[in-house]
Amino acid sequence: MNLYLVHYHAQTPNRRRRLKTLLRAFGWEPEPGLFECPLSPAQARELERRIEFILKPGDRVRFYKLCSRCVEQSRQSGGADIIREHDPWIF
Repeated sequence: MNLYLVHYHAQTPNRRRRLKTLLRAFGWEPEPGLFECPLSPAQARELERRIEFILKPGDRVRFYKLCSRCVEQSRQSGGADIIREHDPWIF
């Protein structure tokens, strides 16, 4: 499993909504238009295939695959911590 940063821009509100809904099924949105998605190779291919179905001329989606070392060395400054699906929850 690899972590992907997925950035999207769509020309219409409808396609933005469709992309956002699709990406929420695969990851979380720390910033508007940017998703962090932990994906297997098969999931990455499936997500790209489904995105291509939505996109029209003028829209764009970029995938940045982060290596495990890059993820381990990443830092956050300011703001609330981002809760990820794989983080433990204590009640």
